[in-house]
Amino acid sequence: MSLLAQAAAISQALSVLAAPASPGLDFATVVREERQVSPGVSVISVRVPETPCEVRMAKFDLAANPKLKLRFVLGTEGKATRLTPEGLAKKAAHEAVGEPVAALNGDFFLYEKGAKDGKPAEPARPFGITLVDGKLTEIGCWGPTGYEIVGRRADGTLGFGKLTSKTGEDGSFRAFMDGAEVVDAIRVWNRPLQNGRVVGSKEHVCYPDDEQKNYPRSLVGLGTNLVVFLVADARQFGWSLGMPSTHAAEILRREGCTDAGQFDGGGSTALWVEGKYLNRPSDGKPRAVANGLAITR
Repeated sequence: MSLLAQAAAISQALSVLAAPASPGLDFATVVREERQVSPGVSVISVRVPETPCEVRMAKFDLAANPKLKLRFVLGTEGKATRLTPEGLAKKAAHEAVGEPVAALNGDFFLYEKGAKDGKPAEPARPFGITLVDGKLTEIGCWGPTGYEIVGRRADGTLGFGKLTSKTGEDGSFRAFMDGAEVVDAIRVWNRPLQNGRVVGSKEHVCYPDDEQKNYPRSLVGLGTNLVVFLVADARQFGWSLGMPSTHAAEILRREGCTDAGQFDGGGSTALWVEGKYLNRPSDGKPRAVANGLAITR
């Protein structure tokens, strides 16, 4: 084990012991700073001193800058079947013939496996589908139905909902979100903010236990002409000990989001914006992931 990995492991162990049993969220003491980094793009830092917890957000005003567009990205490039958020942003920009602005890690995934005992190598795979511009780029380990997704409807609007799908006799694939056809989609593990209301884990199925306090988190929030990427660092003694997803949802609600979905957390949690990472991944470096969301212009 490298020195970096040893230091990360020690920090994670200490953070579990130090994390409060019932972390608070008092907005009278929360420290929030925001700065605009480019037209329609702001970065926000939030510190919750009681825990402590460090939150970083990237806020995209799609009305202020119509060139900004949310992209759904599969983490494949060449022989690689996983990419860091920076790699996801650059891939999305290349495919869109645009500029990379930001990216957030996406769905949980299974790691790739090398060839063994006569069996061929297996690529890394996200749990759910990755649908990009109407094309099913990855069907996912769980198949193409029965879970929550964030998606872009055929009319161009963004939202969340339950995935269903149809495969035609000719092999054509169509995906639907709460009955409306979608052209882009990836899976979210749960939806802690729904129609402006913060939703606890007792009201939805999630894995792992969503109330655990010491867990790095990645969420995407949506509002009117608004997309917000949020990450909350954790498992890092002396820096950030994490927060429940309900606290992250409340922060997104106050930023103007009406709905939010949660992605893979832990060591996957990473947010890249305008050339740099805003948070400190708990692995000590950004993890390559199977899919994610990106913003291009």
